[in-house]
Amino acid sequence: MIYPGDIISLVYIDGRPRLTLERNRNVKLSPGVKVLPHSEAIPALPLDVINNFLTRNRVVTQEEVDGAPSVATNMPNKTDKYENKLLLNAIGFDPVDMDTLVERTGLSVVELNRQLMELQLEGIISNQNGLYDRLE
Repeated sequence: MIYPGDIISLVYIDGRPRLTLERNRNVKLSPGVKVLPHSEAIPALPLDVINNFLTRNRVVTQEEVDGAPSVATNMPNKTDKYENKLLLNAIGFDPVDMDTLVERTGLSVVELNRQLMELQLEGIISNQNGLYDRLE
């Protein structure tokens, strides 16, 4: 394998071309974990940037929409789901940041982001400058 810092040279030995490899590293690397506070994590894309890709992933004409069949359902709305109720309780009624929500819920950042995105898409919560707040 070739690593950053390696030097590959084309040399001639006995009149025949050969590639040589010179390792130019004095550092021995080992696998490890880099732990960062949740507030330093790579921020999620703003919802208004990706919302069309999440909810409106098909372009249709108004005639197609008007003529499309509708589906009746008795599915509970998002605030009826147990996990959403727990998250809304953790959010409370004042804006709260991601680190606080992780502490209050015990959820992983990935799972918390999934639930927060779901509630944002439903219009139940908002995210302003990294603070989550109820809209209802």
